[in-house]
Amino acid sequence: MGQTPLSVAALKGDKRMVDLLIDKFDADICQKNTLNETIFPSLIRYAAVHPERETDMQVMCEHLNNKLQVKFSHGIYCFQAAHDALFDIKMYEITEIDSTPLSVAALKSNTDIVDLLIKDYGADICQKNTLDETIFHSIIKYAAVYPKKESEMIEMCKHLNKHLRDECLEDCKKGIFIWFEKNKDSLTALQLAVSLGTVRLFEFIVNLKDIYCFQADQDGLFDINMYDITEIDSLLKERNHQNQFL
Repeated sequence: MGQTPLSVAALKGDKRMVDLLIDKFDADICQKNTLNETIFPSLIRYAAVHPERETDMQVMCEHLNNKLQVKFSHGIYCFQAAHDALFDIKMYEITEIDSTPLSVAALKSNTDIVDLLIKDYGADICQKNTLDETIFHSIIKYAAVYPKKESEMIEMCKHLNKHLRDECLEDCKKGIFIWFEKNKDSLTALQLAVSLGTVRLFEFIVNLKDIYCFQADQDGLFDINMYDITEIDSLLKERNHQNQFL
């Protein structure tokens, strides 16, 4: 996990050592490890792999969060006002999809925590994780593994997109460009939905107004829309090229 001395003590559940490192040696709770993570994702991931230690890790999260509130008055630097509602995340949800706190809340379909993190804690919908994925990439991957939850994920995409539309009042480009961001495999969210076969999520994304779907005409009865699907064309051409060598 690329551990710091503080995270080692925290993972062992050693409050005395944690307090000593913070109070006497000024260990920084918000210091990131070599994986570019704060201490909290490390604790959550450890609890997912070792479920018998989940209670210990939750107690340690509460202890560290209390330390943050004392040290920084609001304790907003590393997350974690929402960790109680998010802590029951299962191992496959943490290890298969590299998660930010916001994406964890989104995958749990917890709109209250999503709103809290965005409005009160300044969580950035456009932030990428360490796999260079947006929150929408994570949602699509999750829906591909758990197709029964695709409807919930579509509703979450709608909820997040509404937040983006609200932010567009201040920065129009921000709410649009996230849909064209590519992951480490050079796939946008739309292309990933095609690649993984999440059909309903693909339908949602391709029908996003003024992103992929544009009104061409309106005669009073019918709307005529045009769709920009050049991203799919390039993906299909690449697939066809690969198939030639199989």
